[in-house]
Amino acid sequence: CIVNEYHQAIDKLNAETNKDTNESDYDENDVKNFAQEIYDKFIKPNAELQINIPSKDREVIEKKLKSVGLLQRDLFDEGQKEIYSLMSRDSYPRFLASKHHDVTLFPNEVNVRRIKKKGSILMKIANRV
Repeated sequence: CIVNEYHQAIDKLNAETNKDTNESDYDENDVKNFAQEIYDKFIKPNAELQINIPSKDREVIEKKLKSVGLLQRDLFDEGQKEIYSLMSRDSYPRFLASKHHDVTLFPNEVNVRRIKKKGSILMKIANRV
């Protein structure tokens, strides 16, 4: 899932930026390069795995990436909040209401319900098993 990959990449970035500079195996250049890779892969227009965030959030990320100095730890925070918000208001409730939810979580029960609905020979066969 694209969203999962995006969040994992940000978690990895945050793990590196939260380390003390004495402990980190990465210098600020490495961290900035990784942040740029995240931007290129998930955020820039027509990115390979583009996520849906408002253009104003994308522009803020672009400005922070271009700025000189230490990378701010909150670089991708607004984008992550937006994705969580969209998922909780839109995608997740639609998934819960869909047949895909039942098929994913309860595959055997869904198959039995389908057989029962069809009745006839299939119901008789299901009762024998």
